[in-house]
Amino acid sequence: MHHRIDIPRACLPPLPAYASREHDRRLQDVVRQAAMGGGGIAVLVGASSSGKTRACWQARDPLRERAGPWRVWHPRSRSARTCIT
Repeated sequence: MHHRIDIPRACLPPLPAYASREHDRRLQDVVRQAAMGGGGIAVLVGASSSGKTRACWQARDPLRERAGPWRVWHPRSRSARTCIT
């Protein structure tokens, strides 16, 4: 996990197009199940800058229009290498 860089929003370009991978389809299945009232958890583990956080944010897209406080949980220390949504 890297600390964020504070830059004025007007200076930021939009995110590049996202290339979906196999783990994205499995993560989206967990999110869809949660959106339908089911339960589930997904833990993404990978090397630094491998796309764990972006995958979580992309999977969260279907929940943006639904009521409820949907959150992406991430570790507070660099020693933990997981992203939980």
